[in-house]
Amino acid sequence: MAGVRLAEFAHHTWDVEVAFDHKAPLLSALTGLLLDQAGTFLNFLGKADALDARPLRIAVHTTAPERTFGLEVGNAITLTDEPDQPDAVLNAPAEWWLRLTTGRHAPAYTPSEVSLASTSLTLDDLRRVFPGF
Repeated sequence: MAGVRLAEFAHHTWDVEVAFDHKAPLLSALTGLLLDQAGTFLNFLGKADALDARPLRIAVHTTAPERTFGLEVGNAITLTDEPDQPDAVLNAPAEWWLRLTTGRHAPAYTPSEVSLASTSLTLDDLRRVFPGF
């Protein structure tokens, strides 16, 4: 329960800060803690059917803190180990990854260091998978 409240606090604080600074990040002191529990609510937060039942395996590389893991979107959305042959590779600050999963990912709030290498997936596709509330 404490983790849920911490996530709410971090994201709602960002909601206020971004109104005054479009480049505001999530609180850096909380990012690592939230990143380690991010997989818990992905099926609740995400819409696996947003990609028209096209299963994908995505390698995710985050910075600040550095983490590497996999994201599978198919019948469900799950975090996995980094796939050997991913359909896409996402590189992003960890705080943006967290904001992506909660629907706080509009292009205006996406840092320039976010990149997605893929021939079949775009950032807009990921935004549809994680539409927010």
